[in-house]
Amino acid sequence: MKRFVFGTLLSLTFVLLFTTGVMAAAQIEIIPTQTTVAQDKDFQIDVYVKDVDDLYGFSFNMVFDPAAVKVVSGDEVLDSGDDAVIPGNLGSSFQVAHNKYDNTSGTIRFAEVLMAKDQGTTVTSETLAASVKFRAINKEGLHLKPAAGDGKIHELGIADPQNNFLIQLSNSNAEAILYETPADLNVTVEDTRCFIATAAYGSYLDPHVMGLRQFRDKHLLTSALGRSFVEFYYRNSPPLAAYITQHQVLKTTARMLLTPIVFAVLYPTKTLTVMAAACLFLVLALRQKRQAMRTE
Repeated sequence: MKRFVFGTLLSLTFVLLFTTGVMAAAQIEIIPTQTTVAQDKDFQIDVYVKDVDDLYGFSFNMVFDPAAVKVVSGDEVLDSGDDAVIPGNLGSSFQVAHNKYDNTSGTIRFAEVLMAKDQGTTVTSETLAASVKFRAINKEGLHLKPAAGDGKIHELGIADPQNNFLIQLSNSNAEAILYETPADLNVTVEDTRCFIATAAYGSYLDPHVMGLRQFRDKHLLTSALGRSFVEFYYRNSPPLAAYITQHQVLKTTARMLLTPIVFAVLYPTKTLTVMAAACLFLVLALRQKRQAMRTE
């Protein structure tokens, strides 16, 4: 009996020592991690933190391809500025210490610290730490691989030279807080430029417009002649599309003209069948007419 009691107490002691001596890593989440946006449209990336004890400082640095995306300040895209990142809900006691972006080099530098110097704050539930808004420029999109939350303090910079997203959490002792590395961030940009069709059908999400874009990507853009045609179309169609948008009669006319083309693109087999049937009917009609003329 004594051995049983002693063994139980010893086991409980080890459990208590283990649970109090080892703290789970903090949680970092990027939302969204996988998404698709339209070209020339804005999208937002949010960073959340959770299960952080003694949080004193929060920062992240980002390197992105400035030819693919641009940071949006308000509703404008500027070369650089000091308001790239929108602080989240960590609390009014946090003060922004650094907030810079450069759309030429493709960099973001952000940091905020707790104004109270004695101890950090505890974040238990999922809390928005910061947000940044981008504009999709071309189809390359935004692809970031977050650096590991290795519990080490890094200088204000990027651990890797390209496509990296470094988040740092620190406590009141200026020590790095270990956290679970978030998933990779991949934002795919969809080329929505199909100007006249969009004007005719009212939205680039219309199935007819999407069908034409798929035909462009799979067939026209795969050959030099097709690419030349697409480039010519992009250079010359925007003014016509803008004029069509302003007149309902022209929109209706454009839809009537585009519908056979869209049908042929979406249903090539059926289109060939209909064309073959039409040709056969025409041939039979002409033959019957000739026979009728001969009998006269």
